[in-house]
Amino acid sequence: EYLKMKTLKSQKNSITNIHSKRAAYYKFPIFLRAFLLLLYRYIYKKGFLDELFKNENVTIFPNPSVGLFNLNMTNATGEFTISVKNVIGQTVFNQIVVASSSLNTELDLTNVEKGIYFINVANDSFEITEKVIIK
Repeated sequence: EYLKMKTLKSQKNSITNIHSKRAAYYKFPIFLRAFLLLLYRYIYKKGFLDELFKNENVTIFPNPSVGLFNLNMTNATGEFTISVKNVIGQTVFNQIVVASSSLNTELDLTNVEKGIYFINVANDSFEITEKVIIK
């Protein structure tokens, strides 16, 4: 009996905690909840964060391609590792290049199958991954 009562008290406390968390949400004024919902829709649904964090120093073109891609990067100095992975994470291409002020290189991926790939350009302080399509 004692154990049964202790279990019931424990369940009652957990239910109370759930209700108190839900009640905390409703303490916000309705206009603030509406504003937060609109902000969420603007930021996440419209791709605002993608545009905000898009790196305009790196361009890969043409995309889609038959397998020949040009990779251009401004303000690039040092050694960069360029790797290409397929959708299951297998590395299909790897190259190390050295840039003095900008990086302009051609990636020949004509020997890989058609599909979606991810080109990763990285060094000690920089990393970006771009999706490309080989048709």
